[in-house]
Amino acid sequence: MTRQPRKNRMPVHNADITAIFEEIADLLEIEDANPFRIRAYRNAARTLGDLPQDARQLVERGCHLELNANPERLDLLDVHCQIAREEGVLVSIDSDAHSTCDLANLRYGVGQARRGRLEKHDVLNTRPLESLRKLLKRTM
Repeated sequence: MTRQPRKNRMPVHNADITAIFEEIADLLEIEDANPFRIRAYRNAARTLGDLPQDARQLVERGCHLELNANPERLDLLDVHCQIAREEGVLVSIDSDAHSTCDLANLRYGVGQARRGRLEKHDVLNTRPLESLRKLLKRTM
């Protein structure tokens, strides 16, 4: 089941989203938050700002979001998960494992996804391999 994006919304452009990411990074910096989290928002702002097309076109093409489950990061907040769900964007939960011990980080990502009200069909990497291949092929 793939959700369809909500209709009749004001268009939001990359510059708008970039400004929001930069503002979040500034606020996190003021709070003396984890530097990796701050950098993640700044990188997201830079990446989005450099894109030749609007994020909406990427959504329509079938691009997905990553929820980094490292407890030091968790850079996709529960609110972002809710928005992704409402917009029909699938989320991939990533352990950010650099060793086998880090695979346990997935529980933090699953918890974040649950707080964001994501269900199994909203999460990219809960799908069978053949279904996953079809979804990923659409983005190529």
